[in-house]
Amino acid sequence: MEVWQLVGAAFVLGAAAAISGPAADAFTPDLVPEDDLHAANALESIVRSLAVRMVGPGIGGLLIALVDSFAIIAFNAVSFAVAALCAAAINPRTAAAAQGSGSEAEPEGEPVPYRQALRYLFGERWLWVLIVWSGVVLLLQSGPRQVLLPFLIHNDLGGDARDYGLLIAVTGIAAVVSSFLLASRKPPRDYPRRMLLAWTAGAAPLALMVFAPSFWLLLPLGAVYGFFSTAGNVYWSTLVQTSVPSSVRGRVISIDWLGSLALVPVSAALAGIGSSREFMIWLFVLGGTLPVLLTLVTLRWVDLRGLGAKGAQQPETQKTPEHSEPVVPV
Repeated sequence: MEVWQLVGAAFVLGAAAAISGPAADAFTPDLVPEDDLHAANALESIVRSLAVRMVGPGIGGLLIALVDSFAIIAFNAVSFAVAALCAAAINPRTAAAAQGSGSEAEPEGEPVPYRQALRYLFGERWLWVLIVWSGVVLLLQSGPRQVLLPFLIHNDLGGDARDYGLLIAVTGIAAVVSSFLLASRKPPRDYPRRMLLAWTAGAAPLALMVFAPSFWLLLPLGAVYGFFSTAGNVYWSTLVQTSVPSSVRGRVISIDWLGSLALVPVSAALAGIGSSREFMIWLFVLGGTLPVLLTLVTLRWVDLRGLGAKGAQQPETQKTPEHSEPVVPV
C-alpha cells in the first residue's frame, strides 16, 4: 500500500466519524429515559475506553505479530461491517415507545435549518463559550499528546512502542474507573462546573510530562489525564443532551464537534514543525498551563449554576422562505 492510499482512507474515516459521532450523541436520548442518560453516557465511555485504549491496541499488536499489515486493515474493514449490522438493529422509535413516551406517534415535521440552530447556539452563552473553550484546549493539547509524546518517550526516556502502549493502557484503565464511578451514582447538582474543572485537571499534567526524569513517572500523569478528561466528557454529553432542545440537538452537537475539532490539524502541524528540545518544552508547558488560566476566565464570565437542573426550552419556531408553514420541531 502507498501512503496516498492511507491518506485517502483516513479522509473517508474522518468524514464518516463527522457524521456518525454527532448522530450517536444526538439519538442517545431517544434510546433511554432522561434519568438514565448520565449512566448511559458513562457506559458508552467504558466501552469506548476498553475498545480504543486497551482491547483494540492489544488485538492490533497480536495481529501485527501474526499476519501482514494489509490483512490487518482488511480485518478492520470487516469490523465496520459488523458495526453497521449493529447500528441497523437499533430502532429509536421502538425504544421510545417501549418507555411509554409516545414518540412513535409524533409527526416528524420539517427538518430544522442550521440558521435556527445557530440562533439558539449564540443565544446560549454557556454553550458557545464551552465549545470555543474545548477548541482552544484541543489546539494546545492534541499536538503534544499525539505527535510529540511518542518522541519524548523514545528520544528522552529511552522507551519504545511497548512503553507507549503501556501508557495508553494505563490511561484507558483510569478512564474506565472514572466511567464506572460516574455510572454508579447520579450527577451532582453542580456537575456543569465540575465538568469544566475535571477537564482542566486532565489537561494540567501535560505541563509536567516533558520534565519527567523517568518513563514510570509518565504513568500516573497519564492516569490523571484519563480519569478527569473522561469525567468531563461524560458530564458534557449529559449536559448537552438534557439542556439543548430536541429540535436542534443534532445540529448543535454537530457544530460542537466542528468547533472542538477544527483546530486539531493545526495543533498537529505546529507540533510537527519544531524538532528542538526547547520548542517541545514550550508546547508541553503552554498546553498544560493555559487551559487552567482559560478555565478561570470562563468561570468568571459564564454562570454554570443551575444548568444541569433546567429543562430544555424549545426555541420559537419561525417561518422560513422555503416553507409556508412554521418549522415543526422533531
